[in-house]
Amino acid sequence: MKKYLILCILGAMIFTGCQGQGAENKNEAVQPSNDILAENDEDDYNEGFEMDKNPVAGVKLQGFEAKTLEGEVVKEDVFEKSKITAINLWGTFCSPCIEEMPDLEKVYGTYNKEDFNIIGIVVDGEQSITAKEIVKKLGVTYTNIIADEKLSNDIVNKFDYVPATIFVNSKGEVLDTFIPGGTDEKSIKKIIDGLLENEK
Repeated sequence: MKKYLILCILGAMIFTGCQGQGAENKNEAVQPSNDILAENDEDDYNEGFEMDKNPVAGVKLQGFEAKTLEGEVVKEDVFEKSKITAINLWGTFCSPCIEEMPDLEKVYGTYNKEDFNIIGIVVDGEQSITAKEIVKKLGVTYTNIIADEKLSNDIVNKFDYVPATIFVNSKGEVLDTFIPGGTDEKSIKKIIDGLLENEK
């Protein structure tokens, strides 16, 4: 309990700030709900809460079988279709997560799918009905999934906060670059352009 209280304080301190009009809460980080925290052993979370270090950098995402909000199966071959895939961790309880989704949708529509793709992971998967309502209301068209046990252990359980966005190459390898907290269209496009340039 003490650990998560400290994390809340640290998160509030680190993510204070704004980027552009209407972005007062864009950079806030929100911790998963108590139910999610209770389901995961404390040791599964990255020690030290290092916000400047990607806790899953170098991990190869393979052997998972997740499902979209519509029930379709998503496997590791999803990464082969694009040079770079952004994975956005979000929760239905998290206002900053929901606030950044329209910007993510704009970015999703900007790039050729052979270059870039976005996948959202709903960290509170038991709220899939609520997640579907949010996605529909916001007009989000990029794929959102509920993580299976493998993907939860490899990614979701390694973050003590949401939103967070990581980037994966076509081999399913998580890159060092990540966004701890919320983002906006301009910021994430700058990151994507840099990553795509490195892939040339």
